[in-house]
Amino acid sequence: MLALLAVSACAPAGTETPDSNARPILADGWQAFKADSGYEIRYPLEQYSIRNAPSSPEVLYPGVKVIEPNDAFYYAEPRVVTYKISIAVSENTQNLSLDDPAQLLAHSVIYPYDPGALAGHNIREVTLDGVKALRVDNLEVGPAGVTAQIVTIRSNRIYELLVEPHQVVGNQAVPFQMGEASPENQELFEAIIATFRFSE
Repeated sequence: MLALLAVSACAPAGTETPDSNARPILADGWQAFKADSGYEIRYPLEQYSIRNAPSSPEVLYPGVKVIEPNDAFYYAEPRVVTYKISIAVSENTQNLSLDDPAQLLAHSVIYPYDPGALAGHNIREVTLDGVKALRVDNLEVGPAGVTAQIVTIRSNRIYELLVEPHQVVGNQAVPFQMGEASPENQELFEAIIATFRFSE
């Protein structure tokens, strides 16, 4: 699965709401979610849930979707960093192109940022469901920083996936301590992203 993201040769939290587009649980314990804006993705139901996040008017229905670690996953390893994945689709009204990586990535409809934030970062060419895409890692953007941003254009729509560290706020009487990165949790979000498919 992870091969789908291999390098090729060349906002404030929203209120959790039920999801009518979630499909029945698959035999392997992963749930499939299909969005009207043209994609499908799967996630492990025992560890992750899907919710709505605040969306700008640019984002096509059903808005920004967040695949987020559930409490059981977090509290099983409270000192280990988990990751959430935000997904958004928008029309390419500004005629952005993969040939101008900085402008395309920085035009994020989830966390727009100054293209200068990309200075010194390696922008890689990857594939997303077989379609050429761009990926940048470890950006100092957003509340907790961005672990990975992946963007592609298909049928003149921009598809964006944004991965961020995610930690549940615990007991307020206990001082906050930053968790430790986990290779296993990083592999898990990569495996989720690898299930991404275009549905139209």
